[in-house]
Amino acid sequence: MTPTEWIGLAAGHGSNAEADHRLHHLAAELPLPAATFGETVRVAPGRLGLRVGLPDEPSADAALRRLADSDGLSVAWRDRRLGADPHRDDAVAALRGGGRVVLFPGWSDIPPTLTIAELLATTAIDHVTALGGTPVAPTALLETRGHLRPQWHDGLLTLQLAPAHHGYLPFDLPDPHPCCTP
Repeated sequence: MTPTEWIGLAAGHGSNAEADHRLHHLAAELPLPAATFGETVRVAPGRLGLRVGLPDEPSADAALRRLADSDGLSVAWRDRRLGADPHRDDAVAALRGGGRVVLFPGWSDIPPTLTIAELLATTAIDHVTALGGTPVAPTALLETRGHLRPQWHDGLLTLQLAPAHHGYLPFDLPDPHPCCTP
């Protein structure tokens, strides 16, 4: 389920919350295929780009045409560069990936609590890991807090978990303390 086409985007986002919001806005505004991925990528100190993964070239070409008209957004796909000049380098840098995945197949239907087996069966998340290397049973409960941010590791979409009182929580916090934000 890994995308074959990636589009880099940038609009000068400085925080995870801003970048996450932009990806959610794009998902709501654009008719993106169900197999779309969207991630935030640190492109420079204090700056985040976005990377959108699509299942095929026709989907990427259609998205590129729609994204080119987005106000203040720089777009990079293959050798094409469109949009606002001030952020073009960041859009290109976002193509390298390695960030927090915000949009992925199944993200919008995740309930507040589910088992690890249900998570793996109903989303594009391939694998979970717990802090300290603790094995995670398929029957273990995950309290999502409406905020899952897996990352790509060795080609697998992997969600990092933290042990909690009745199961697990996602390691990535929905509202990190100011000392911990970029």
